Amino acid sequence: MSRFLQKKIVFLYNKYEREHWNIELIQNSMFQYGCKVYEIGFTDPNMLKKILRICPQVIVTFPITTMIQKIDYMFIKKMTGSIIVTFTTEGLLNFNDRNILKTWAGIYDYSSDLIDYHVYWGKLPAKKIGKELFLQRKLKSPKQIRVFGNPMYEKEKIQSLFPHVEYDKVRQGWKNSILVLTGFFLSEYTLQDIVNAQDIVNISGRTKKQILEDPVVKEALEAVDNEKIYCKKYIDAVLEAAGQNEDTLFVIKLHPIEIQLKRNKKEPRYIERLKNVKNIFIIEDSWPIGALLPHCNLMIHYGSTVDLEAYIYEVPTLKLEYDIPYNELLCSTVRLTSSTYYENIDDKHVIDKYVKGIKNGTVKFIKNKQTEKQLEMIMNYKMGCEYNPSDQMAQFLCSNLRRNKLHLSLSEWKELLKKVVKLYKG
Repeated sequence: MSRFLQKKIVFLYNKYEREHWNIELIQNSMFQYGCKVYEIGFTDPNMLKKILRICPQVIVTFPITTMIQKIDYMFIKKMTGSIIVTFTTEGLLNFNDRNILKTWAGIYDYSSDLIDYHVYWGKLPAKKIGKELFLQRKLKSPKQIRVFGNPMYEKEKIQSLFPHVEYDKVRQGWKNSILVLTGFFLSEYTLQDIVNAQDIVNISGRTKKQILEDPVVKEALEAVDNEKIYCKKYIDAVLEAAGQNEDTLFVIKLHPIEIQLKRNKKEPRYIERLKNVKNIFIIEDSWPIGALLPHCNLMIHYGSTVDLEAYIYEVPTLKLEYDIPYNELLCSTVRLTSSTYYENIDDKHVIDKYVKGIKNGTVKFIKNKQTEKQLEMIMNYKMGCEYNPSDQMAQFLCSNLRRNKLHLSLSEWKELLKKVVKLYKG
């Protein structure tokens, strides 16, 4: 126990609404090791100064996808000597598309010494993204990769964190409830938003014309246009089903980014259409999906690893597909599980049909070995076995980890010097 004592660990999060439940679950498991744990937002203007004051032994953060992250991580490692651990908290649906793998591995080059450990939910994403990291020379050894599972799939712990009383009041009087996931903030994106994200195209030294002509940017803009169409069809179908089933509660679970936008007074316009409907309840806080699933008869979504999450709660799932180019997530090409019902979104009555199917018993949960194998490969979740990824990750972070000595090129030293000058001038 003494070797863990007073170790300082910083969780450096990107989007709080998406990541804080994972952080909280891991932190709760870390207290037994006597570590000091801190949380800091990456976009906090005083982020670097706070980290320098703490001088942690370990930084737990998200994978490098932008140039800003690369430079800041280099600065942190050189100035504090911290071990840097990245933890992938987003789902990867198509493991055979190298363009998607490149996005997860990052489009910017960095030294294989920068990130000490890469942590993943399951063996399949670890294998696929790990291979891409090797190809890009961002990984030195397979020993730097760890697989623990997804803390959000720890059913008992998620239930214990959830505000049951509040949600029980919402559900009172409704015989059936349908969980509907949204997440169409991309439909609100502009060219500037795509450029500002910095994670799909390298803009360094390029003119606006060159950026506009980049095939990746063209595909992104096409995806935005197509998602606008899909979003309208999706919301239309939800409203139609709510109107046809006034005895059923439709629980709208906003995406964490939508919640963040709403709090920043930038709520996506399509959410307004769902308001003031008697049997529609919009969840405006980042409640875990696993806390809602046990209380729902059907889950509706647009393409997500939440298929797998619904399986462990035995909730039937409907994915609405839209076969269009440049947005593979919405298409039939990405069918993650065999436990999900798949229908085309062009049928505006499709949700109504499935809600009625829940009522008359024709729509049921589909139990199958293929999905259970996917759960094991993608989330390290084996049916009927104990599942404690937050405990395993806590023990890992508090143990004696190995730090790679960071070697920088001349250009990287120059970038680092600029960062130091800017920080201390500010």
